[in-house]
Amino acid sequence: MAVARLSVGALWACAACRPAPPAAAPSLPAATWSAGAAPGDRLGHAMVADGPAVLISAPGAASGAGVVERWSLPAAGPPERVALREGEHPAARLGQALALDAGGGLWATGIGPTGETALFAPGARAPRELPGPGQGTALLLRGDELLVGVPLHQGRSGSIFTLPADGGPPLRMAGPGPGALLGAALADVGDLDGDGLPEVAAGAWGAQSLRGAVALWSGPAPATLDDADATLLGERPWDLLGAAVAGGADLDGDGLAELWIGAPGDDRGGWSAGAVWCLSRPHTGSVRQGRGPVIGPGDGARAGRRWPTWATSTETASRR
Repeated sequence: MAVARLSVGALWACAACRPAPPAAAPSLPAATWSAGAAPGDRLGHAMVADGPAVLISAPGAASGAGVVERWSLPAAGPPERVALREGEHPAARLGQALALDAGGGLWATGIGPTGETALFAPGARAPRELPGPGQGTALLLRGDELLVGVPLHQGRSGSIFTLPADGGPPLRMAGPGPGALLGAALADVGDLDGDGLPEVAAGAWGAQSLRGAVALWSGPAPATLDDADATLLGERPWDLLGAAVAGGADLDGDGLAELWIGAPGDDRGGWSAGAVWCLSRPHTGSVRQGRGPVIGPGDGARAGRRWPTWATSTETASRR
């Protein structure tokens, strides 16, 4: 394959043809790098955008209490950092996961005084404890409900807890078995099937001998992985499908959002080279597939051809 090469002069000429940036645009460095203040701070463990700023956690800071800071980038100089919250006890590890509600309130997970998963709510002095070791690694706000992923719960089977807006007891979605790590990733991924309802994607990268799985549903969270509207499974052991999930954008213009899934253990490009799948559903109708076919990265996906992501069903998915 022929490769076009540009001389330094040609590159300079191309750059000279570009319009100049607005005079008011700040002159920022190409990269800004900041280190944690001390060994073990784990700065950057979780982040969430907050308007023109970013909230960043350091769960190991403050002798293990954990700190969440608000970072903004001035026109010149280092980032401006303002501490927003510190963990309530020396082993709180505040900032395992972060989320902002519609009012700008900060939600964060950490470890409670008894070692359980702790949920730190906006304005609350004491955290709310949830069952399971203190590793609530994913938070998702959906309207008035809050979903908390606790992948180490129940022998690492994992759980997703839904906290109702009325303050009632949390509802639990149970993982499929020891080591599945359900709740390691959570995302609102938009309307995938054209029924007008946004779907939630939940990763369980340890499921099926580390093939990994991703559960999809709209409406209330199902009781188990098998009750989800759709379940996507990794193709091979150690694919770790579902380590990360994202979506919400319609990239191909078909009116439906695409689903993005990370599989960092996939070996197709070499040992643990990893893979990212962008799955699109060109047809409409509700998704209702129990265990369904095993779906993973195939030649069709690499070649850019469309292939069915889910089996088509005309039945309406049941809601609990």
